[in-house]
Amino acid sequence: MKKLLYGILMLLAAACNTPSNQAAEPTILGEWDIHDTYEGKPWTLLARFKPDGTVDAMANGKLVISQKFAVSGDTIYFSGDPNCGPNSVGAYKLTYFSDSLKINLIDDTCSVRIMNTDKVRFGRVKK
Repeated sequence: MKKLLYGILMLLAAACNTPSNQAAEPTILGEWDIHDTYEGKPWTLLARFKPDGTVDAMANGKLVISQKFAVSGDTIYFSGDPNCGPNSVGAYKLTYFSDSLKINLIDDTCSVRIMNTDKVRFGRVKK
């Protein structure tokens, strides 16, 4: 009986010492932004990645593009960009940092999307 009680106490102690707030897998869902200047004026781009698989990009508060995205592992796939062919899909590598995200080209045939997406670094919008 003492061994059983001791074993239960050891299991409880081990459970109490297990970190309960382990780092969650990063997610692209939510809002990310870039603050920069254009022609000497402040410029902000906000990207809103929604659970329905669409992303809206707003420059200085004005919607500039809405397209589809899908994430698999560390790769994001963009499609539905009106500047690209109807079946064009771009693949980009996602690299997460503590509160930022970098997107790097893997494969894409759409030069406009490459120009606007490759090597972009976003900061997570804090609420």
